Amino acid sequence: TSEDVYCQTELDALLSTGEISVFYALGDDTPDRVLARMACSLAEHTVYLSGPPAMLYNVQDILYMMHADVVRIFTDADLKRPLHKGLFW
Repeated sequence: TSEDVYCQTELDALLSTGEISVFYALGDDTPDRVLARMACSLAEHTVYLSGPPAMLYNVQDILYMMHADVVRIFTDADLKRPLHKGLFW
């Protein structure tokens, strides 16, 4: 739910500057659906992810298909293995 969004006030303040875009995957709206609606290349974008590790690992493959640069994907999760397989494995 929207009440579960981490740092909602801070994200809203950043969003109001017009310098960032924020996309939420809440309820039945899964991360892959949100990313599919974006329909753009992420090659020049920095991506910040927040959520459970299982979701982050699944989303990374979608981000790579959208040309996201592995060194520009960040997360606040304490992951047991690196998010960027290609960078560390």
